Amino acid sequence: MPRTSLATQPQYTETRLRPRSSEPPQKEVVSKLEPITMEKVLEGIRDLPALPSVMVKVLRVTSNGENVSPREVAAIIAQDPNFSARMLRMANSAYYGLPRSVSTLSDAVLMLGNCSIRNVAMLAASSDTLNQKVVGYELRPGELWRHSIMCATASQLLAEHSLYNDREVAFVGGLLHDVGKIVLGSYVAERLPIIQAYCLKYGSSFVEAERAVMGFDHAEVGGRIAAQWNLPSPLVNAITYHHNPIQNGSINPFIALIYLGNRLCFSTPSEVLDSLADEGNAQCMEALRLTPQHISNVLQQLGEQMDKVPLLTME
Repeated sequence: MPRTSLATQPQYTETRLRPRSSEPPQKEVVSKLEPITMEKVLEGIRDLPALPSVMVKVLRVTSNGENVSPREVAAIIAQDPNFSARMLRMANSAYYGLPRSVSTLSDAVLMLGNCSIRNVAMLAASSDTLNQKVVGYELRPGELWRHSIMCATASQLLAEHSLYNDREVAFVGGLLHDVGKIVLGSYVAERLPIIQAYCLKYGSSFVEAERAVMGFDHAEVGGRIAAQWNLPSPLVNAITYHHNPIQNGSINPFIALIYLGNRLCFSTPSEVLDSLADEGNAQCMEALRLTPQHISNVLQQLGEQMDKVPLLTME
């Protein structure tokens, strides 16, 4: 089968919803809506599957620079037999390209390394949550999952070329950056005419309109979910600010990495390269010491990696 380029793959966009009309939202539509608060939205977190406790343990012991042996990591994962089985199926997928199939967790950790096994664990833990249909954002089952893997892969590849060289943490940040959409989607669906009208009136992006209409956006909600899951604070911050990498006049390199990784997923390679002169993109690239050539290389590698995603299955 010929390789599929990024330009021909289905495009997931942050502004996927197209305004249906230039007319402002009707007053009766606004008046019928129940006021929304962050507290009310966060009640929806209870409906999300919690990350397996062994996943949180693996993430912490492999993120803190602890001298943990592959045998110890495998022992942590083995505390949850069902999760262990899911991880083995994931590790044996073509996405990871192991030279031979593995039948034990110890073999998987030895062949992939502690940091890569963390990414396998996170994929296994988040697949059910990210694979579902997301109302409000018009995402069919599997579309958010694919975009999340694409952003994770792009962020990891960018990290390899940048000053921020923790490629495995970059993968996790990219994978979970849009998890807030799962919880916020139903509220977005109810307010869609208002959000669309705001986009038309002010020429804003969808996420800007989302924030203006509701008082917060999916990124902030995602950060709260990450905190609820007890993820490390750098990941919580990266998810929270992945649309706003400049905070208090400075750029956090990790957040900039997830921001750029997300940007690479929205357009064709030529459109991505044309957008590098945009102020936000240019500042993030400078902070990470990335060049247009780096971006070109990442885009090529990203296309090759994404060809393997259909084979990344939990079945």
